[in-house]
Amino acid sequence: MPGYTDGVVRAGLAFGLPASGVRAESAGDFSGLDAFVLVDAADAPRFAPQAGTDGSNALTRIEVVQLLRSALSVANHARAQIRRPLGTHARVSLSVVDTNGAVLGLLRSRDAPVFGADVAVQKARTAALLSSPAAASFIASLPDRRYLSTTDLGLGSSVAPLAAYVGRYEFSMPTHGPR
Repeated sequence: MPGYTDGVVRAGLAFGLPASGVRAESAGDFSGLDAFVLVDAADAPRFAPQAGTDGSNALTRIEVVQLLRSALSVANHARAQIRRPLGTHARVSLSVVDTNGAVLGLLRSRDAPVFGADVAVQKARTAALLSSPAAASFIASLPDRRYLSTTDLGLGSSVAPLAAYVGRYEFSMPTHGPR
């Protein structure tokens, strides 16, 4: 493609070698699970399991390791719906965060999508936020969001008051069953 390269062919980086940024986990916490970790240029794990930052009831490092081991074990036994051949195991990125949103550990299986690391962290942070008893008041306190108008081709904007979303969610909560 003209403009995208200078025409020089360069060798790529083999997946699984530290230079690629992803390598097999070798510290022993995840032995037998075919686990991979993200590493920096010095081959040090970027998100090694650690204890939580959120007080006296924070997760311990051992609990974070166990959560990641259990999740990877499930993935290694789950059949992936989007993989060929049929029967291939799920390929996932896993993360654990605390209630402050600090990443306590990140792990991936062989051949997990590259973008999955970002997705796993954001999903964990979203779950932590929305599980918080203060989530509704926090979201309601945020300033209104402005979006480009879909009918005005960007010449105007529409305002979305976040407090209204919180009210609608609380109102639409199912009322059947025990609370």
